[in-house]
Amino acid sequence: MSAQQGITLIGLPGSGKSSVGVQLAKVMARPFIDTDIALQTHLGMTLQDYLDTHGVDALREAEGECIGSLALDEHVVSTGGSAVYHTGAMVHLARQSRIVYLSVTYDTMLRRLGEFSTRGIAADLSQGLWPMYAERIALYQRFAQVTVDANRPLEAVVRAVLDA
Repeated sequence: MSAQQGITLIGLPGSGKSSVGVQLAKVMARPFIDTDIALQTHLGMTLQDYLDTHGVDALREAEGECIGSLALDEHVVSTGGSAVYHTGAMVHLARQSRIVYLSVTYDTMLRRLGEFSTRGIAADLSQGLWPMYAERIALYQRFAQVTVDANRPLEAVVRAVLDA
């Protein structure tokens, strides 16, 4: 990794992107940004409120625009799980960072998510979480430069990302 290149974490909701990102930023002495928080700040409301008001497509578009506007050299970035739906945002991230996919099983995702109805997940959840899980896996694999098994404890995932 170059001196100015950052790390961007992608993956499903509950894959540990934010938790791993904070720990990586500490270990690497780099700034950390969670794009979900940046997006909420930009929108002036929670992701769930925006989703309820404007719908899935509008939230995904706003997410892509927000990510595309960020300068992220040398940052550790945790993206929203739906960032991969916006190719322009992913290209922007890939120019400034190494894209690391935190891969989890469906069961791990369910266990970590718990009650998910107010998390602002940019997906049609009327059929449950399985369709979102199945659809997004291919997108994460498409954009990933590195894949890390994130079904393990936090410290092991952080170490695996650093080693990769």
